[in-house]
Amino acid sequence: MIKYLNAIDVEKVYAYMKDNNLTKKAFAKKCGFSVKTLNRYLGKYAYGYLSGVDKIRKAMGIKFHELFKNEPVQFKIVNE
Repeated sequence: MIKYLNAIDVEKVYAYMKDNNLTKKAFAKKCGFSVKTLNRYLGKYAYGYLSGVDKIRKAMGIKFHELFKNEPVQFKIVNE
């Protein structure tokens, strides 16, 4: 599996939630996550799996690359 660190454009996600009047709970449900999992993706030290990033971008209706910041992304391959 591949994990990423601090890659998601969190401000874009929060703007989407605001524009669509979605609470964290409602957006997490739309993504198929718990609120705890969504918080992990959007937190100060955001991290998670690319499969989760894909769920977020699908919920927002955007392309994969549009969810990332315009800066280098750190990836790490993990065996789980």
